Amino acid sequence: MTISYIQREMAAPPLPPEAVGDEDRKALAAATRALPLQRLVGNGMDYADAVALHRMADAGIPWITATTFLGEANLTRARRAESAGSGRSARDHYRHAAACFRFGQSTLYFDDAEKKALYGRALDAFADGAKLDDPVTEKIGLQVGGATIGGWLMRPAGTTAGPVVMIFGGADGWREEYHSGARYLVERGIGAFLVDGLGQGETRILGNHHLAAPPEETFAGVADALVSRSLATSVGIWGNSLGGNFAARTASIHAGIAACCVNGGAAEPIEVLDRFPRFIDRICAMMGQRDQEPARALMAALAIDGGCRAIRCPLLVIHGGQDPIFGVPNALSIYEKASSPDKTAVVWDDGDHCIYNHSHEKHSLIADWFVKRMSA
Repeated sequence: MTISYIQREMAAPPLPPEAVGDEDRKALAAATRALPLQRLVGNGMDYADAVALHRMADAGIPWITATTFLGEANLTRARRAESAGSGRSARDHYRHAAACFRFGQSTLYFDDAEKKALYGRALDAFADGAKLDDPVTEKIGLQVGGATIGGWLMRPAGTTAGPVVMIFGGADGWREEYHSGARYLVERGIGAFLVDGLGQGETRILGNHHLAAPPEETFAGVADALVSRSLATSVGIWGNSLGGNFAARTASIHAGIAACCVNGGAAEPIEVLDRFPRFIDRICAMMGQRDQEPARALMAALAIDGGCRAIRCPLLVIHGGQDPIFGVPNALSIYEKASSPDKTAVVWDDGDHCIYNHSHEKHSLIADWFVKRMSA
């Protein structure tokens, strides 16, 4: 009989500082509020890493120090597993590493060298995992309006073309964060395209393409490009958080959208600035500048209340009753005013923002809904 002892850490873990200043404590508390365990785990981080990250933050260890340590430990595990021929294990470790680096950089608003470096590590780790998928998750670049819009195309086994759902986030949760939910679609026979629009993720940080106006023309162009390049036979859209507003706006101008899901979005997203004034810095970063007045004007321009009447495709609006970012009436306004003959609204009474605290139930509901409306 053999007894094996698991080496949990690949290197010595970071030690708490001797003293933690008030401002550092406030920053760590803000990070743990913005990135609670349910969001971390539901959107790609291993549970043990999420618990360790919050524990280190409570001890005063800087957020990025902690996420970098956890990410590097996962990379070590991934490389060992890959060298041993354990491809699936390696793939999952790479994805966990990507999540650690991704949730590290998300606490940095503006695109300084540190944020770019962390984002690059997250992207590299995700790419290393993608090549081990079966079928391989393919990196796709689409030319839309003078910008290269990058995304990851996930296909069900045995298919070369079929219905595809575009999935995107908002101000800080970007495409790779939604891989967990995309898997529910793929398992049900629907393709998924994880995409960063203008001002988001790779399109912004590596491509330097920022958001200057409401983004629906860009997302509509992505949908058209997927069909014109024979990457999809039909296209649905699933927007999360501020991306839910983007999805509704896109459905309102593009009659070819097959189905639209709004998760945690709002008809008038400027509401968030009354609750969290610093959110404006996220919008400034999306725009590639630091002047708050243009950012505030853009948030006001994103109001879709009247335009909801132009939404005619099947529509699913889901929201959390305890969402601190966008209130329930703001979200349900999209549902109530849409002209879709097939529309559904689901509110979890105890749900948080984007229903992170009911991840499996949320993803199952969304995937089943798309399957019924997009399967051949």
